[in-house]
Amino acid sequence: MFRLGSLHMYGFLFSAVITAALFIGLVRLFGGKGGRKQAAAIYRKPFSKGNVWGGLLFGIGWALGGACPGPMLALAGAGHVAALVMLGGALSGTLLYAWLRDSLPH
Repeated sequence: MFRLGSLHMYGFLFSAVITAALFIGLVRLFGGKGGRKQAAAIYRKPFSKGNVWGGLLFGIGWALGGACPGPMLALAGAGHVAALVMLGGALSGTLLYAWLRDSLPH
């Protein structure tokens, strides 16, 4: 996908975005209710540059590792060394973020 050798994953992701947008629109149109009979609401969140930087860092790690996070866990469980290294990087990044979270700009 990241080498642009095959575009089928882009089609898969695009169809997921279209499906989500369609159902969000239907919920808004018909005033859908949640499991507790409360109106379903979708709130706009403020823009944060941190989301852009975090997304880029996540995407770069994903591209360099060559596997998405779900299969990474399965491969690490099977003992594949590369997946264990990726898992170590993911856990290290998570811990680093938790440690720096309060000092990062919002």
